[in-house]
Amino acid sequence: MLRKQLEEHFKQDMTDRKPIIRAEVERYLAEGAGDEEEEEEEEEDDDDAPARGSGMGSWLSEPLQAFLGVESLPRTQVVKRLWEYIKANNLQDPKDKRKILLDDKLKTLFTSPLTMFTMNSQLSKHVKVYDGDDEEPKAKSAKRPASKAGKEKPKKVKTEMDEEKRKKNAFTKPVRLSPELAALTGKESMGRPEVTSFFWAYVKEKGLKDPANGQFIICDAALKKITGEERFKGFGFMKYFAPHMLKD
Repeated sequence: MLRKQLEEHFKQDMTDRKPIIRAEVERYLAEGAGDEEEEEEEEEDDDDAPARGSGMGSWLSEPLQAFLGVESLPRTQVVKRLWEYIKANNLQDPKDKRKILLDDKLKTLFTSPLTMFTMNSQLSKHVKVYDGDDEEPKAKSAKRPASKAGKEKPKKVKTEMDEEKRKKNAFTKPVRLSPELAALTGKESMGRPEVTSFFWAYVKEKGLKDPANGQFIICDAALKKITGEERFKGFGFMKYFAPHMLKD
């Protein structure tokens, strides 16, 4: 039973909150049903369309990029890092741990009231799933017969998609690395997603997360040459790495 699981997780009795839990679950299921209907319409138009929620990665909004320090990340990892931040900064309401307290950083992403049930719906505007084969972000759009008055609309959509593709190509295009970063990665050129993947794999392999606060990275000699710091926040690593990614 969901209520029992929530009681076990939050270590408190939720008998008096049964109506709230039921209402939230029903709302969630209703939203999910709407998403499935839209997805079925898309699949009818394109049988080869990738599955919704693909693990290939996601486009992130500018506020979410600034918060996480990365430009692309699977949605599951976005949620995981948000909860790591919330727990590390004690942002769960002590009186009701389902409620999230918004600090200045979270206010750039969410609006109050925010709960563990509503976070997913608020997060949707900051995350767009894309597939690695067609290299285009997926966006939901209602499919209606084109009218004479709306003939110019496809051109606008195409222009927007071309702009998205141009941005993505610039984002993924390999760039020349500084001697310091090349020495660290073993490559002379890499794209931003490659650098991001390398950084987190390197931190994990070397065990560089601060045991006192997992948000921070303790620099070894190689990272210190890149960042000039003894310790820095992992989610903001790109501000240290970007100057070492050279544009010809």
